[in-house]
Amino acid sequence: MTEGKLVFTWNFPDGKERECLEFLIGQFCPELLRLGVQTDDAWYTQLGNGPQMTLVTRMDNTDAAQAFVSSSDFQELYGQLFDYAEDLNYRIAEAGPSSSGLLM
Repeated sequence: MTEGKLVFTWNFPDGKERECLEFLIGQFCPELLRLGVQTDDAWYTQLGNGPQMTLVTRMDNTDAAQAFVSSSDFQELYGQLFDYAEDLNYRIAEAGPSSSGLLM
């Protein structure tokens, strides 16, 4: 089975960029790790269109990723991120041979 990726994207509400980054580093990513989800990449976009923040995590496979996003642990953690982010989305992707490890 192909390794799965859970990809989060969002924008920062006005004036909440620092708070959001502190939450990510201090709570969100450590909690993901505690729940068995490894953070692979994070991109902060300063110029251009598209989400300001992209966070890519790694899971054993896409089935595991789907089970994780259905869990109450994920729903609670994801809900906390809404306090610091807007236009928040996530998607499940298969890992692939591209440089980012995502199958586009």
